[in-house]
Parts: sequence; structure tokens; C-alpha cells
Amino acid sequence: MMCTLLSNPVRVSALFVLLLSQSAFALDTDRAAPMDLTAEHWQGSMKSGSQVWTGNVRISQGSLKIQADKGTISYQDGQVGAALLEGSPAIISQAREGGGEVRAQARKIDYDLSASKVLLTGGVKIEENGNVTTGERFEYSLDSGAIAGDGGTGQVTMRLIPKLAKPK
Repeated sequence: MMCTLLSNPVRVSALFVLLLSQSAFALDTDRAAPMDLTAEHWQGSMKSGSQVWTGNVRISQGSLKIQADKGTISYQDGQVGAALLEGSPAIISQAREGGGEVRAQARKIDYDLSASKVLLTGGVKIEENGNVTTGERFEYSLDSGAIAGDGGTGQVTMRLIPKLAKPK
């Protein structure tokens, strides 16, 4: 079953290292902060244009925090073309401009710069300010901000927390 969320209250924020620079929701201070990457193993190749980080992968930049079992970055023409986070689950969290935090988790988080999209698959859970959306597959367009979810053999679920009316 496919469910498209046109005016989604839960937005996926920065999903990997260079996605930060393109995210309108990231804190300005995050973009200027140094980035720290740690893992048990790192392997890269100038010829193949890829880097692979494995074992307890941790990436942080300002409020952005990423945890994964494996992170793969692929380059095209000297620029990052794609990034793949894998874990059980891979987890990303970041403070949002205007307050609150967004947190996403999935077994795979695949960022494709050339297609300008992010694909989250396998036990996806997206949380923001108490709102929770779950499913098996979500695709997020970096250009339009549109997000579509699929429940796989189950359903897409969403729990929205109402804003409390301000006393007059």
C-alpha cells in the first residue's frame, strides 16, 4: 500500500554528511561546525571514488548525530554523488531551525545527490516533536520536500500530536 503525504508534518532533515549543506531545515550553526567521523575501520580509493566506514560508525556536526554499522560515500567527478548508511538500525537526528528535533531510523538510508532524493528502507521510523511516522519504505525529494511512504506487507502509520491552544 502506497501513501503519499502532501503536507507532511514530519520532514526528514539532513541524512548524511554533505546533505547538511543542502538542507533548509538544518541549523545555520551546524553548517559552520567542524565534522567528526569515527569508525572501527575506514577504507577509501581515489581510483574507485568511494569511501567505506565500518564498525560503530559515528558522525557528528553541530546538532547532527549519525550512528550506523556502515557508511559508504561514492564520488562522481570529484563531488559526492551518493551516500549509503546501513545499520540495525542506522539513526540520524538533528535539531531544526525554529526549534525541535527530527530523528529518523531505518536499516538503509540511501542519499542520491544526482536524483536529489533520499530513500529510507527497512523498519523506517521518523519522529519530530512527538509526531511519529512508520513504514517499510519512504522516499523524500530534496527538491520539492514531498515524501511518500509504503508499508510493505503492513501499513504506513502516523501519530500526530495536536498543538495545544494558547490561553487568551
